[in-house]
Amino acid sequence: MISDTQRADIIKAIESGLSNIDACTIANVSKEWFYKELKKSKEFKNKVDAALVGFKQKHLKRISTHGEKIWQASAWLLERKFKDEFSIKDNKTAEMPPIVWKEEIVKKKVG
Repeated sequence: MISDTQRADIIKAIESGLSNIDACTIANVSKEWFYKELKKSKEFKNKVDAALVGFKQKHLKRISTHGEKIWQASAWLLERKFKDEFSIKDNKTAEMPPIVWKEEIVKKKVG
C-alpha cells in the first residue's frame, strides 16, 4: 500500500523536474505501481499532469523574463518550440553572432 506521503513525494519530485522513474525512487515506490496507478486513478494522473505543466510554466516564465534583456533566451525557446520556423538549418553555414561582454566594449572605447 502506498501512503499519501509517498504520493505527495512523487508529485513534488515531478514538479521539480525529475523523471517519473526518479520520482518513484525518491518516494520508494516501484515504477510498475506508478504506471498502473496513472491508468487506474484519474485524480493521481491529473496531479502528475499538473506537476509537469507547472514545471514547464515556471521555466518558460524564466526564459521569457530573461528574453527581455538577453535575446539568446528567446531565440533558444523559439528554436525548440518552433523548430521548422526558427531552428538553424545548416550548422556549417550558419553562425550565431558572438556575445560581446561589457568589458570588451570598454576596452575598444579606451584602447
